[in-house]
This record gives sequence, structure tokens and C-alpha cells, in this order.
Amino acid sequence: MVFAASTVEEDRLGANLYRIGRITEAQFRAAMSEAQTPGRRLGQALIDAGVIRPAELAAAVIGQTERIVLSVLRWTTGRLQRRPMDRPLPPDLLILHLSTPRLLLLGARMFPNPKRLEPALGRPGVRLRRAFPVPFEYDQLPTSPAERAVLAVCSREKTVGEALRLPHPQPQLLRAIYGLVIGGLLETLDPVAEEELPPA
Repeated sequence: MVFAASTVEEDRLGANLYRIGRITEAQFRAAMSEAQTPGRRLGQALIDAGVIRPAELAAAVIGQTERIVLSVLRWTTGRLQRRPMDRPLPPDLLILHLSTPRLLLLGARMFPNPKRLEPALGRPGVRLRRAFPVPFEYDQLPTSPAERAVLAVCSREKTVGEALRLPHPQPQLLRAIYGLVIGGLLETLDPVAEEELPPA
């Protein structure tokens, strides 16, 4: 992911830094004025003015990007544009260290219609198992009881149907299984075809 932009005012970097009390209105206005110069960015203006440190800017931009991406993953209607880059990245661009699997898991947790996730899991016979190594620091996130239960039973190979029978509300299980799969913490295996099953 290179850029995530939004037309929503509260998703903008300066507005968010002001809203959380990290910069004053005067600092925001001064940085906005500086950023009007061609090639000048708001974040760099705040750093040059000594208002924030580079590490704080990076954390703020990561938070801003995650909020924008997660807001898209909650949509049930709307329009999203994805465009290829038409030129190389500028050398002074702030490089963000974002985990796409982490964002997908967080998005699945808040997806408003979990019944729409069920077909994406495949047939109840699709087998699941824990994936190793995990693609991001999952233990740094708060987890739901449904996620913990699914991960526990999938330490040994289980089917989607078995995981969906765990004693948790169905919407929570659907979000948990789907999120853990797209987040790379569970891997799906092809279901065993009937002709492959040993004779009874």
C-alpha cells in the first residue's frame, strides 16, 4: 500500500493531530500555510517548525492510513478507486511499515454483515490449521473469545464446519474464522474428496 487518501475532513493528517490535541490551531494554520509551497508537505512543515518529531509523524501517518483503509472495509455501499502509480515514488516519501494481513484481520472484525463472509469460507469440509510463522505480531492485538477458541481448535486440523460449531455466537465465529484466514493466521487446505476417504 502506497497511498490512502480520503475526502473526509477528519481523516486528514493535520485535522487529526489537532483533534487529538497534539498540535494547536495556530500550529496547524502555520503548517498549512507552509504546505502551500509546491513540493512542501504538512508533516515536514510541522517537523521543521519543531512541533513534532519524525517518529511522531510516522506514527500519525500510519494511524491515518489505517483509519482510512479500515473505514473502506466497513462499507456496504460506496465507491473505491485503485489506481496504478504513473511515476516512481518520490525519494523523500515517508515509508510506512504497515501489515496488510493485520489490516485485513482488523477489517474483518468490524465488517457489518458477517453472513456475507460465510460463502468466502467455502464448503464446511474445507480444512483449517494454524499457519506458521504468523505474518505479523498478532499477540500485540486484543483478541476476541471467538478468535482464541478458533485458534485453539485449529492447532490441530479442523474443518470450517467444526469451527463454526464452537460455542460462540455465529456472527463472531464467522468474523473470527474469516479474519484469521485473510490475516494469515489460519491456512485453508483443500477439502478431502469423497473418493479419497478410506472405506468404512
